[in-house]
Amino acid sequence: MNQEKIFLALRYAIGAFFLLSGVGKIIDSSLAEKVLMYATEDFRSFLPNNPRLIALGFSIVEIVVGGLMIANKLITSAVMASCLLLLVFMLPLGELLFKGLNVPVCGCSGVFDFGMSVQAALVRNVILYGILMWMAFYLQRNGIGWQGFFAKKKNAQ
Repeated sequence: MNQEKIFLALRYAIGAFFLLSGVGKIIDSSLAEKVLMYATEDFRSFLPNNPRLIALGFSIVEIVVGGLMIANKLITSAVMASCLLLLVFMLPLGELLFKGLNVPVCGCSGVFDFGMSVQAALVRNVILYGILMWMAFYLQRNGIGWQGFFAKKKNAQ
C-alpha cells in the first residue's frame, strides 16, 4: 500500500473522528463540561464562566476541521488545526492526571465517548497527534500546502 492511499485513509478516518466528536458534544456536552470544570479551576478568571460555551465552541471547530479533511479542502490548514486542537485537548487531560483528580469518564466525544477514561483519551490523543504529524510531513514532502511560505524562493531565469 503506497503512502498516498495511507494518507487518504487517514484523512477520512481522522475527519470522521473530529466530525463525530463535535456532533457528540453538541448532542450532550454535560460530561465534557464537568471535565472542563475540574481541569480549568485554576484558570477561571481567564475563561468564560459557562463551560458549555467552551465545549460548544470547540465542537463547532471540530466539525469544521473534520468537514475540511473529508472534503479535502484547505487540507494543510485542517491538519495543522487538528494538531492544535489535540494539543489543547491534551492539556486539561494531562492536568487532571497530574492533579490526581478521579474523573471516571472523559466526555471528550460527548455521546460517542462510550465511557472512555481520561488515561485512554490521553493515549488516543497522543496517537492521533503522531498520525497528524506524519500527515503534515507527508504534505510538506509532496509540495502540498504551506511549504511555499517557508521555502526559499527560486530565482526566475
